[in-house]
Amino acid sequence: MADGTASGHSAKFPPGHFACEIVWERHFILHPRLKTGPGKSGFSRGIQALKSVLNRFCVNNRRNMFVYKDNQGNVFYLRYALLDYSLEVFVL
Repeated sequence: MADGTASGHSAKFPPGHFACEIVWERHFILHPRLKTGPGKSGFSRGIQALKSVLNRFCVNNRRNMFVYKDNQGNVFYLRYALLDYSLEVFVL
């Protein structure tokens, strides 16, 4: 159609409308020495170590999202967030 939609009208969905629900959540407390590096504000040694381990499971077109498939064929999408003094890991 003229406006680029199949039905001829524009459908508007709020951000996150099609997001997966969180099925498991885990909080990890980061040791204060891992929160920041020397002289670099916002730099976290703990997050850098986590990223280096999870790098091979990275979803390329999504920030901080990783995918894992277990031996039974179950697929898990993981996302993490650094909040104040803890690290949250979400399984979607």
